[in-house]
Amino acid sequence: MYKVVLCLLFSFFTFPSFGTTIVPFQNLGIMASNSQAVVLVEVTAKNNRMEGTFFREYSTLQILESLQPGLEQGSFLEIKNLHKWNDDLECMIWGDLTLEAGETYLLFLQQNEKGDWQPLMLSYGALHMVKKAGVELLVPFDLGAETHLLKTASGLLAEPLVVYDKKALLDHLRKVILGEENWDQEKVKSDTPFQNDLLQERAAPSHCTYLGAPAPYPRWNNFPTALPTYYTTGGDPGCASSITKIQGALSDLNTNYSGLNLTDGGTHNFTPDCSSGANGSQFTNFVDNNYGQRSITIQFDDPCSEIADLSGCSGTLAVGGLYWFFATHTWDGMDWNNGAYGYVLVNNGVGACYCASGSDYDLMMTHELTHTLGIGHIAPGEGVANMNPSCCNNIQTLDIECLDYTYLLALPVELMSFSGQKEGKKVALAWQTASEINNDRFVVERAGSDGIFYAIGSIEGAGNAFQTNHYYFDDTNPLPGSNYYRLQQVDFDGTVNYSDQIVVDNFKGLEA
Repeated sequence: MYKVVLCLLFSFFTFPSFGTTIVPFQNLGIMASNSQAVVLVEVTAKNNRMEGTFFREYSTLQILESLQPGLEQGSFLEIKNLHKWNDDLECMIWGDLTLEAGETYLLFLQQNEKGDWQPLMLSYGALHMVKKAGVELLVPFDLGAETHLLKTASGLLAEPLVVYDKKALLDHLRKVILGEENWDQEKVKSDTPFQNDLLQERAAPSHCTYLGAPAPYPRWNNFPTALPTYYTTGGDPGCASSITKIQGALSDLNTNYSGLNLTDGGTHNFTPDCSSGANGSQFTNFVDNNYGQRSITIQFDDPCSEIADLSGCSGTLAVGGLYWFFATHTWDGMDWNNGAYGYVLVNNGVGACYCASGSDYDLMMTHELTHTLGIGHIAPGEGVANMNPSCCNNIQTLDIECLDYTYLLALPVELMSFSGQKEGKKVALAWQTASEINNDRFVVERAGSDGIFYAIGSIEGAGNAFQTNHYYFDDTNPLPGSNYYRLQQVDFDGTVNYSDQIVVDNFKGLEA
């Protein structure tokens, strides 16, 4: 059966709601100095090659300019995506660097021990050349454009990415690398007006996002059946308390998200041969043969060197995701793809950098394990959340709303208040909801002293909403004496739920 995994990348900086997060270098000058190659390239070819049992996409790059010695103008190099697939499985990495044939880019690269060239921070810092009003500009990728000012590992504020003048940036970076100038973004920022969707605040229709969009999204079914999490024997070599931190993250998730049952499965002894990466067919066969399809597996130390190494505690820290089948189940009136097994890969050096830095490591693991539940990022503009693409926040209300919607079968409407008061000849009713799921309408019902309720009006519901909604209804002909009111909430499928009753006294009847 065909399965897909979409893996999310986590570290300590921000991208938009669908992107990678990283520990930033303070600016592009420092990033260039930590790169083995800073090159302006043209993509001359793209092809797919078999690696083990998986295909990988390769891009052939011709060097137009090299800002460092060693790579000559006109020579060629290759980079490959982390994205891999075969007839049965596909693994897509959010934040992966995807280049287009015939286009020109400025890339910051590192060479691993196998001799493969890798982008230093995936899409972060990669710049796409465009022309505007005859001027050549270098524009951040969509996954790197919405960076926000957070502190770097050294405690300094990282500089936001902007649109750069191509010639000025290349000249300045070359001198920065040689130590002839200090980095100064003001020297290279473009004065040419440039409006691009990549640089606009991403406004999601809802703050909850999911892997594998568009729907149907992936989701674990069969809770409250336990979902065990297994981790490499010994844990993270650079963090003696890493297993304790994993156990704490599992407890934190279970405590805050009522619909889950994540358990500590103990250690695993999986060692990949790297023919198809750390999470390829060897991995899926191991999980199927040892744990079945309902499990989460954590690996440490990036055993197949698929993530560029950290540089001074900056870089990509971890990958997390969820394999799923295209077969679906129905939950709360929606179709969802069936989760198969979750996956977290932690980069080498992460424990040494962040194990002792307060709760950063713990919150990283909480964030990544949430991705294994099929949950995407919550845009920073929506508010503070653990699932912001930036580190490091505890679980917040926004997170709980997303996870409870996905895993806790709650009432379709969360009614915060329902009240009424007499105003002249009428009774003014008001109610407030915190969230609504598939809510078609409210029917207002009234009863007198006989206790028999009759419908006196209706108000259209908000359908699906995760923000506060206010409703008002006037009973312009209340009964003498005590008036009892209740709300009948009706789903799109006709399901009915009732609110508690309230009473409003009208002892004198209608006032003149």
